[in-house]
Amino acid sequence: NDYPVMYEVVADEAFTFTAQLSQSARTQPEPLSLLLIRRNDRGGGVAEITRQPFEVSQWTTRRDSLLGMSLHDSPVLSVDVEPGTYRLEVSAPDNSGQFMLTVGTESPETGYFDQLGYIRQTQTYFGYSFFSILRSSLVYYPIGILLLLGAFYQTWRFSTKRRNNA
Repeated sequence: NDYPVMYEVVADEAFTFTAQLSQSARTQPEPLSLLLIRRNDRGGGVAEITRQPFEVSQWTTRRDSLLGMSLHDSPVLSVDVEPGTYRLEVSAPDNSGQFMLTVGTESPETGYFDQLGYIRQTQTYFGYSFFSILRSSLVYYPIGILLLLGAFYQTWRFSTKRRNNA
């Protein structure tokens, strides 16, 4: 509601902070920007670490087979930081729009059905229909394997039936 979105990360040791924005490729990417600030340890206040405005020409388009969607991706923000409390602000000129923020490089270990739930939630957020889940590799690979196994079984059954009748 007319304010930028802010996320907080607390670190106990130095690390490389990475973040990337993604938007649905159904529309042109909006000019979003990232601002990383550090909360001062003494006396309050904050210090700006980096500011990265993204112009529309900098976004790349890719097909994400796991999500079953095409996305516009911003360049990756990557900064070496010390231990502390950091806030990442995502903003746009009118502070509206849909985006997906990826922070860090590790993927969480989740089960198959949890991943399907996250995929469906992401697709719903970007306005995709319920049947879009069929475009996810987590769905179409198992369906393809089942169809192949069914075809092999039917072929085997047909050939043994022919042999027994001959």
